[in-house]
Amino acid sequence: MMPDNTTYQNAIDLINTSTNILLTTHIRPDGDACGCVRALMEVLQNQGKQAQSLFMSPLAAWYEAIFKDKPSVLGNDVQP
Repeated sequence: MMPDNTTYQNAIDLINTSTNILLTTHIRPDGDACGCVRALMEVLQNQGKQAQSLFMSPLAAWYEAIFKDKPSVLGNDVQP
């Protein structure tokens, strides 16, 4: 079932009214997931928001290179 326009508008409203946003993805993130998190961080930061990433598992070394700072990993850098 596809979300309707109200669902998307609610998500947009939540982002627009937030100042601190945490971005994450699935375990063992691939290039698409890492690239999306990195791109969203940049867009949100350019809008003046505090955007951070938190990954559920370590990234492959070649994906870490797309981030300015090494991303935080739950259980390694941040405790639940």
